Amino acid sequence: QQNLIILQKKLLWAIMIFAIILLSLSVGLILSFKKINSKNEKIETLMRELHHRVKNNLQIISSLLSLQSIKLENSEAKKAVNEGKQRIRAMSLIHQKLYQNDDVISLQIGQYITNLVDELSQSYGYKNKVDIQINIPNISLDADTSLPIGLIVNELVSNAFKYAYDDNKQPILKLDLIKDSQV
Repeated sequence: QQNLIILQKKLLWAIMIFAIILLSLSVGLILSFKKINSKNEKIETLMRELHHRVKNNLQIISSLLSLQSIKLENSEAKKAVNEGKQRIRAMSLIHQKLYQNDDVISLQIGQYITNLVDELSQSYGYKNKVDIQINIPNISLDADTSLPIGLIVNELVSNAFKYAYDDNKQPILKLDLIKDSQV
């Protein structure tokens, strides 16, 4: 019976030591999690600030181009400056979406392209004159992927508005984005 009591005491001590170690590890993990969470919040704040500044800088460039285009007399030069402003607007829209989004490193591509096409249709005077059909899943893409897609869509839609719809009585603009599963 004496041996059984000694064995129970050893087992009790082992359980207590194990509980103390487990508690220490839990406290350490919680503190590490809080520290990492704090760093993530700082990084997120910095990313928001970065996107905000880039958007503002692009807006300044667009404003400078607008001021410069006022002085231009050549219609081709004005046209080129306005196309440059549209490209800048496409890039600025991405940074605006990233700045306003909860996730500062990716954006919903469907929503972004819908907004971009809407702005382009308005700027080219086709707001309610073209049947716009957008079939793009609202998947999340990072800025490095979204920016080239936005610039490509900007070029395609701008060219459609400039060259494809003048003689068409019922113009349709259809955009589809298909995710290739083999990539």
